[in-house]
Amino acid sequence: MSVEGLDGFFCALIAGPELVMPSEYLNEVWGGELPDENAFESEAEATSLLGLMMRHWNAIVAEYETEVVYGPLFDAPDERGVPGRRCARGFMRGVREQGTVRRVEPKVGRNEPCPCGSGRKYKQCCGRPGRSVH
Repeated sequence: MSVEGLDGFFCALIAGPELVMPSEYLNEVWGGELPDENAFESEAEATSLLGLMMRHWNAIVAEYETEVVYGPLFDAPDERGVPGRRCARGFMRGVREQGTVRRVEPKVGRNEPCPCGSGRKYKQCCGRPGRSVH
């Protein structure tokens, strides 16, 4: 995975609904299982690369937490001359890694009592447009 693709991949994982641990996504970054213990020239090289990846992950998180609009990393345009395609493909790989998110509780109907306990219909309480849920 290129640095641009990794950036998009990380953005998707970070923006997802649950924390994804490195042990869950590193095979995707490597393009499959590591072939053997000789994949890196040394343990120091492996540690250094993982450290750089985690620093980049944390930099993206820091920007998200300050509500700054994150500007993804773009390499040179791809083979078709399209800038940002590797980032977009990495993002889509990250979305696939997250899987499908399912609602835990049943959806509240507009005319059902509001789950906040106010006694009003949902559409006249927390379901009203522009109203934040209690």
